[in-house]
Parts: sequence; structure tokens; C-alpha cells
Amino acid sequence: MSAPVACSLPGPAMRQQLAAIADLAQRELLSHEQDGPTLRLRYASNAADELEALVARERECCAFLDFDVVRRPDAVHLVITTPREMGEFASVLTEQFRGKVAPQLGCSTTCGCGGAP
Repeated sequence: MSAPVACSLPGPAMRQQLAAIADLAQRELLSHEQDGPTLRLRYASNAADELEALVARERECCAFLDFDVVRRPDAVHLVITTPREMGEFASVLTEQFRGKVAPQLGCSTTCGCGGAP
């Protein structure tokens, strides 16, 4: 049985997690490449511990996403794979990892992410 395609965090915690991910990307992201359901990111080596902590929290709240973190001497690499059925929505699900915090599709002002109805 696959995990439901939904974040289990309540609104304020989700907003805080998304902001932390975007902040790390803005400070330490070196490159990214989206290929359909897969996002490949490369962060500065010194971000490894912080990235692994963020990914650990993401694995708990967004079990439908697949995360692979690999430390290398030159950088830390993160590959995020979304369910194939997400199609073009895959890039929206992972945009905070590229340093963007945007309202999620289908949100309202009461969900906690700051989206518009």
C-alpha cells in the first residue's frame, strides 16, 4: 500500500518546515535539475547535516516522496522522486527545495501555507 499524497504536518508546522527548506536552498544550493518526477539537487558540503535533518522530517510528514541523500567530497546530493501520477505537479511539490516558498495549489488562507483561496 502506498502512502497518501498529502503532508501530515498541521499548517503552522508545514509553513515552518517549508521556510527552513527554502532558507537552506537559498544559502547552500549549488544547482538543481528537474526531470519529470525527479528533482536532483546539489548543496554545499557544509550543508550536509542540516539537509539530512530536514530530509528526515520530510520523510515523516511526506512519506509519498522518495528522498536519497548522498554525501560526496565536493557537495551533498539530494534526489527527490515524486509519484509518477503527480505529473506536472511534481515540480510544485518540490519547489521549496529550489529556494521558493509559494502557495500550494488548492490551499486556502486557513491551511497554514499562506495560499490564496
